Amino acid sequence: MNKAFNAEAQRSKDAEAAAIQSGERLKRITFDDWEAEGQRLFGEDRLKWRFQCPACGHVQAVEDFRPYKSQGATADTARFNCIGRYSVAKRRAFGGEGAGPCDYTSGGLFDIRPLTVVMPGGEEIRTFDFAPSSDSRVTKPTCNLQPATCNSSQ
Repeated sequence: MNKAFNAEAQRSKDAEAAAIQSGERLKRITFDDWEAEGQRLFGEDRLKWRFQCPACGHVQAVEDFRPYKSQGATADTARFNCIGRYSVAKRRAFGGEGAGPCDYTSGGLFDIRPLTVVMPGGEEIRTFDFAPSSDSRVTKPTCNLQPATCNSSQ
């Protein structure tokens, strides 16, 4: 059973790597353009910026993570972890059903963050997409929960 799981995980990782390599799944943006887009959508106060979890579609603001500082959450956490990692998750990221938040973290087996921000020095940082500018707190996931087939369309 362990061999079967490892083989399936490797196939998923290989398919994900191929999708990344071909550019099918990831969007790329410069840091300056990313920052301008965040300001356009949500204003200059970065605590008000909102991101959408690619696994469950939950929309979270940076300021939503303040209560979880003692659990290791930082101002950057909203860009790569669903808040369900810190609060009581309503569902699992993979195989879960219903609305989020979920327990997704980009530090796990699958990294489904759909956006790459290219920093001024050339470093690349993967991140969640910005949330739609509407006030909706839960929207459709940007991933169908099978990382190899995620895409960046919403």
